[in-house]
Amino acid sequence: MTQALWPLLALLLFAVQIHWFMFFSSTQAPDLLLLFLLLFSLDTGGRRGARCGFFIGTLQDVVTFSFFGYHMITRLLLGFLIGSSRERIFKDKIATFFVLVAVVSIFLKIVTAIFLMLYRGHMFPWGPILSGTLKYMGWNLLCSVPMWIIFRILRDYIGRRENPYYHF
Repeated sequence: MTQALWPLLALLLFAVQIHWFMFFSSTQAPDLLLLFLLLFSLDTGGRRGARCGFFIGTLQDVVTFSFFGYHMITRLLLGFLIGSSRERIFKDKIATFFVLVAVVSIFLKIVTAIFLMLYRGHMFPWGPILSGTLKYMGWNLLCSVPMWIIFRILRDYIGRRENPYYHF
């Protein structure tokens, strides 16, 4: 039961992310699956983070109409890199998580813009790219606080349930 909780949470976050425009009237939505991937990778390590990133990226690639494999590869690499470097990151500090969310958000938007510029063969204006990156980063930072709290509560609950001395 407890092993099925993480994929169910990822699917719930995906449903909320897809229907974000129905809840709020904004031109940009946060990437809740990215926040979940960062938290999960920091908590479990590189291999499980890479598997989670592959699952999340595949889900996003199948549902969205973009280049197939782009989300899969970027999320897999992010899950592996963040999970492998979790000993060097202060994973129990929310301030460090804010910095990580900001850096990863900026990195993903820049990689996306460069990829699209190379694919199209011409330069895009940097003003809209910069404003879209700031909106994306702002939404991710705003949603990272509740995600941090929810993830910590669920992680502690699962840890207590899997502990053999929990029932005594």
